[in-house]
Amino acid sequence: MKPNQLFLLLLISAETAFGSMDAKPKPVLRGPPQTWLTEGDSVTLSCEVTGSTTGWRFHWYKTAPYRPELLHVTHESRTYSVELLSDSIKGVGGSYTLNPAALRHTGVYVCRAERGEPAYHTEFSQPQPLWVTGLSTASIVVSPNNKTHFTSQPLSLSCMDSGNSTGWRLRWFSGMMEREKCPYDWTNTGSSCRISSSSSLDSGVYWCQSESGEQSNPVNITVHYDSVILESPAHPVTEGDPLTLRCRYRYQPSNISADFYKDGTLLQTSTTGEMAIPAVLKSHESLYKCSNPERGESPESWITVKDPGPSKLEMVGVVVGMILILVAGTMILLMYCFKKLKGPGTQTPLPGQQQHNISQDQDQHISGGKEEDQQEYYTLHSDGADARLSDVTYATIDQQGTSENVKNRKKKEGHEAEAAIVYSELKTVNNAGEAGSWTQ
Repeated sequence: MKPNQLFLLLLISAETAFGSMDAKPKPVLRGPPQTWLTEGDSVTLSCEVTGSTTGWRFHWYKTAPYRPELLHVTHESRTYSVELLSDSIKGVGGSYTLNPAALRHTGVYVCRAERGEPAYHTEFSQPQPLWVTGLSTASIVVSPNNKTHFTSQPLSLSCMDSGNSTGWRLRWFSGMMEREKCPYDWTNTGSSCRISSSSSLDSGVYWCQSESGEQSNPVNITVHYDSVILESPAHPVTEGDPLTLRCRYRYQPSNISADFYKDGTLLQTSTTGEMAIPAVLKSHESLYKCSNPERGESPESWITVKDPGPSKLEMVGVVVGMILILVAGTMILLMYCFKKLKGPGTQTPLPGQQQHNISQDQDQHISGGKEEDQQEYYTLHSDGADARLSDVTYATIDQQGTSENVKNRKKKEGHEAEAAIVYSELKTVNNAGEAGSWTQ
């Protein structure tokens, strides 16, 4: 080897070595194998710096529409704008958990590590998409209602809302960046985007978002340039509903004969180019595709199956139950208030007790009766009722004493009872008109 060649080789080796010393490590982000999630699921993302595991603090970011102040990440010649998640500002561990996952978590995530003071940062990790579906008052309307479309065909996307939110805008992630406006060359009409001749660059995940941050379910749209596509609904299918998949050929209006596959396994061969599922089950959630020996093979399409939710009968049962509970609670409250108003000294007899009404001869009178004989108090109970357990009815009797009553009381006290004396005065008139009297 000539000296100049040796010198050049050493120079190249030195540059490579110093270059590798200056290169920052790039962490590896690991997520679930299935990036389409259902609201309520739990998912954990992990971030790891290969070859060095100690002393690192991790920050988590999510892609966002372009703003000058945001950080920009380049991955495989694609540039993303990312913003730091609020719960990882100070740095967290190497895992990030969404539990439960919600619609607002839809997006693409990246991580970055740092350590030391001043902080030494790694590169950003590769992006990890997470698409969450669930209940929302808004929806994105796709026309035609398919996940996969041929290029050069018209396509329309619109935001529809049944709630009170305003300012709905279409957002989409194309694999190159996240945007909050219609794709390039599309016509924007309010909350709708339309294009007369779509291209493969229009492929991506689309969703609607309001001014207050509410989101619709995301929809994955693929614009395919080949000759065969699998027609499947753009939105999740409700469990129990029928589903029909169709294999379409670009240059033939009618369907073609096709083989249908699920997760790469042949399910059936159809001469009509259709595969019907009478009632969808959760187990039908998977990747499907179709192929024709002469025409070609379609791209795979993921079928999402959602829970049916409560039936109408169950909803009626819940409403009736709530009404009964409300009525029972109201009755108990009214009874409590009524009892309070009656006061502590008034009791209401239980069913089965007798209400005793005691009448009194108000004309009965005894001369010389004591004041203590004028009132007696009686406690009355129903026949056969346990006095300790039953309510008691009190009656006040203003009773004039009788001769027999006085006699009995005085006998009880150990005294001789005096006979009751009745005084009367007779007046006589003689024939002469003089009045006389006789007293006994």
